[in-house]
Amino acid sequence: MASHPSAGKPAPRTLLTNIPRLVANYFSLASDPAEPARRVAFGTSGHRGCCDRHSFNQAHILAISRALAEYRRGEGIDGPLFIGMDTHAPSEPALISAVEVLAAAEDICKICAESFRGPDHLRRIQQEAPEIAAAALAGAAV
Repeated sequence: MASHPSAGKPAPRTLLTNIPRLVANYFSLASDPAEPARRVAFGTSGHRGCCDRHSFNQAHILAISRALAEYRRGEGIDGPLFIGMDTHAPSEPALISAVEVLAAAEDICKICAESFRGPDHLRRIQQEAPEIAAAALAGAAV
């Protein structure tokens, strides 16, 4: 099998994602339920979408989190709720948005972490998590 012509070379700037713009779009681009491409959509492991296409944004995460909190309250569910995040750029702001809503609706916020990179990475996550959660709960920017 032949290698791709770009194999082993740095990616050209035209292919790179502008991460600060992507995160800014998470907060600033609006949803439009009348437009199917901008509606909340779920995939195999959660909400799917792209900040640049208005299909993954703070309004979506706040609505999903509120619906989840209201469902849990209405059904009398008070057991643990586990939230995950991945390594995509908008995952951290989305986690903070979700924690703000859920913490307002429930009495306890607990953070569980794991790392597939090794014990040193896990320790770093465990050290940083309380500060990130405290800032989110206080409504501060992290």
